[in-house]
Amino acid sequence: MDQENAPPVPVVNASLLLSAFGYWPTFHDGEVHRALLDRGGSGEPPSVTLVLHAFDTDNTVDEKGYYRVTTSVLVTLRFDDVKESELRDLGSQNVLSSLEFELDPSGLVRE
Repeated sequence: MDQENAPPVPVVNASLLLSAFGYWPTFHDGEVHRALLDRGGSGEPPSVTLVLHAFDTDNTVDEKGYYRVTTSVLVTLRFDDVKESELRDLGSQNVLSSLEFELDPSGLVRE
């Protein structure tokens, strides 16, 4: 996988998203459709699953003044073995400014 286009942390099935966009998206203006917090149990660790609408435009506008969408997908991201989570500013649309991932010094993913 091209490091320039790769996600900033290891992501299972990242190639599916990379093939849709051609790069790892920032999720700017993406909309959270669903957030599932699962406490785990029976040997399963706690997890958080997000279903996001991610899209890309060609930076041109149509006759109504809207950006032309070139890629539009629903993305499911599941975070396993969650140690902390915070959900705030939940509303009717839930638009993201961005969704960033980084590895902390212990090797855990932070978003």
